[in-house]
Amino acid sequence: MTDNKELPFSENDGIVQGNQDEEQQPEESRTENPFQRFSNYLGVSFSKKRGQVRIFRATIKALKKPEYIRFLFNRKELAFAIQVCEPVDQDFIKVPELFECSAEMFRVNTLGFINVIYEKMGWNPEGTYRIRGVLVERYRLVLFYLEDAEEISDAEFEDPDDEAL
Repeated sequence: MTDNKELPFSENDGIVQGNQDEEQQPEESRTENPFQRFSNYLGVSFSKKRGQVRIFRATIKALKKPEYIRFLFNRKELAFAIQVCEPVDQDFIKVPELFECSAEMFRVNTLGFINVIYEKMGWNPEGTYRIRGVLVERYRLVLFYLEDAEEISDAEFEDPDDEAL
């Protein structure tokens, strides 16, 4: 990841936001949680096949456990961000209360937003991608450069106990 880039978001600079009407669901904790290794990883995963963005717990903790977040996407800089917001902001997403105590990550179902990112990046529609982020405290966001995405296996995205949710 390039650390010397300027923040690729300004008030009206090609930002596309997520959708507040989309559903978010907490992931259950497991005694042998396959995602435990990501407990300090500022990260996010995308799966077009599932229409989901999965946000890692460490990402939310780095943002000081906000009640609401929103997605930002800069098409020009190929950057995605998760930013703290208020419920009056456009396209807010409520962070589930259970998330703090029981889950390593939570998922946001937002196929329309994912379609925009997959199309812009030319990603394989059957592929799943993970990106490590960087905290930008001044703007209360975690920033992800989409060109740094790594394709991961379906098994790395899918929680084995997900059927129970």
